[in-house]
Amino acid sequence: MAGKHQRIYWDTCIFYALLKEEKHRAGEPEVIAEQARKFDAGTIQIVTSVITRAEVLQGKLSGPDAQRFTRMMQRSNFLLVDVNHAVADLAAKMRSDYETYTADGKKMLLSTPDAIHIASAAAYHISDFFTLDRRDKRRKNELAMTSVAPQVRKDYGVHIATPHGQMGLKYGSE
Repeated sequence: MAGKHQRIYWDTCIFYALLKEEKHRAGEPEVIAEQARKFDAGTIQIVTSVITRAEVLQGKLSGPDAQRFTRMMQRSNFLLVDVNHAVADLAAKMRSDYETYTADGKKMLLSTPDAIHIASAAAYHISDFFTLDRRDKRRKNELAMTSVAPQVRKDYGVHIATPHGQMGLKYGSE
């Protein structure tokens, strides 16, 4: 099936936005809903890390929303990527490679779950990666995925983007 359909990677926050009908920037809910319609029609495959399962099902969803997510995972065009040695090693490399410092000397890096998500997409050669993670979390010393988007695209061919407007993608800090 994967060869016949477009494959897109969804970060955990995209599932929350869909299932909880969250409102974000203009155009984002519509793009997410359109991707969900294509998933339901079987014309795209949604790929995500197995950690999404733990993140989504940790009790933040109502019963019907959790059931909807569980039904999504059972579809043949839904792929959960295992966190194997290769993915874990690549995630660790990314955390080191994309480490940076703020002007005041504060060390910033990808969170482990975010690095696993990006490494999962890279390991499965998924070029379109959707997230709503666009702001660094200075209190946690965490970089937003969009902060490292240009380098990830160059290094691994993974286009980290927010769902946006008619094109459906807004890469990095465009």
